[in-house]
Amino acid sequence: MYLRRYHDIPISTSGVWRILHRLDMGRLPASQRY
Repeated sequence: MYLRRYHDIPISTSGVWRILHRLDMGRLPASQRY
């Protein structure tokens, strides 16, 4: 849902990447980070 919203709204790439990285870190385990 969030991805769709961000895709529709023109947001700076850095901002989107930051959110994605945070979600990935919280979701995936430490081993998946790298």
